[in-house]
Amino acid sequence: MTGDYATEVLTEAGRLLSTDRNAVYGDALHDFRRIGEVWGALLDLPLPIAPHTVAAMLAGMKLVRSQITPEHRDNWVDGAAYAALGAGTLRI
Repeated sequence: MTGDYATEVLTEAGRLLSTDRNAVYGDALHDFRRIGEVWGALLDLPLPIAPHTVAAMLAGMKLVRSQITPEHRDNWVDGAAYAALGAGTLRI
């Protein structure tokens, strides 16, 4: 059923968030801050891009990719993970 498969996707996204990625990349909030600083500078913005906006933009990238190859599960899993990380940067 669709709901069961959706739950599998969210569970997989949760596993991504609870593995040792912090050891490799550092905390997502700090990583998104650094990305926001670089993107803001590249776009010549007066301020960095906020961490939650970085997460939303990365999730958006995965949504675009899901339209190119909708059967590629990784795009859906990563998109869900980026959305959750975005909420996490705001603690909502």
